[in-house]
Amino acid sequence: MNFERQTSWGILIVSALFFSGMGGGCFFFSFILELQNKYEIIFKTGKILSPIFTFIGLLCLLIDLKTTKKFYRIFLTPSSWMTRGSFVLLIFFLCELGYSLPSLELFEWLPWDKTTSLGKVMLMTAVPFSFLAMIYPAFLLGAVKNIPSWDTAALFPLFLFFSLYNGLAVLLLITILSAGTLGNQTVVILNILMKMEIVLIIFGLLCLYSLVETMLNGNLAAKESIFILIKGEFMGLFIGGVVIIGLIVPFFMLISSILIKNATPILILTGISSILILMGGFLLRYAIVKTGVYSPLYY
Repeated sequence: MNFERQTSWGILIVSALFFSGMGGGCFFFSFILELQNKYEIIFKTGKILSPIFTFIGLLCLLIDLKTTKKFYRIFLTPSSWMTRGSFVLLIFFLCELGYSLPSLELFEWLPWDKTTSLGKVMLMTAVPFSFLAMIYPAFLLGAVKNIPSWDTAALFPLFLFFSLYNGLAVLLLITILSAGTLGNQTVVILNILMKMEIVLIIFGLLCLYSLVETMLNGNLAAKESIFILIKGEFMGLFIGGVVIIGLIVPFFMLISSILIKNATPILILTGISSILILMGGFLLRYAIVKTGVYSPLYY
């Protein structure tokens, strides 16, 4: 049977899913560090980068609409997951930005901070919306009912854990770049974050396995999508890029970084693994979007 792959959604949608998810993960872990009231330079930088990532994701989503007419229509169609997602990202962006700006000297004049009622409201809104930003791609893809590989609950934990995974990688890079300020605390912080990242890698692998098993037990179009991923033209990108480069190699590099004592190789291994993690996260979204196969029932 000849199957048809979707071609409507491309690199802009992939980028929107990647940056919005990473923004949600980065904000969540920055919030966790802030609760501990430790490592201020890390969570402050994370809080500033998070809305930038979210804005890029929202911008990519809107640019993909191509025309001004469609741009306005997206905010007037509440039944569309494209519309709902745009509102989710917009609310999350405004709240995380509003909460983060007073921590910068340039914006100390703002009449609120994290201790005021308005600041607390922004935080209490941003935290749950960070999770919505991370799982929103599953809603967006799942709304396309004639592509079985997208219409599955297995995508929700997959996008959640990979968003957390990518967001934590950003904090690892921030820690490495802040080594001069953190001094001897750098390795201590890295060890904590790396252990968390290792746990997320394990969950990420389990989520990928769950997705593959779900698709193998699905209809012919779902099986075709998985065939393209694990045996077809995307095998190198998925197995080599997502699984090996994005998960397995960072796993062993992070394990090695925890076991060794010398600070320099720890920084190098952690930095390389963080970059590989971000590459793997982007390739995962790309692979899932580009291998969406229409069900024959809708031909």
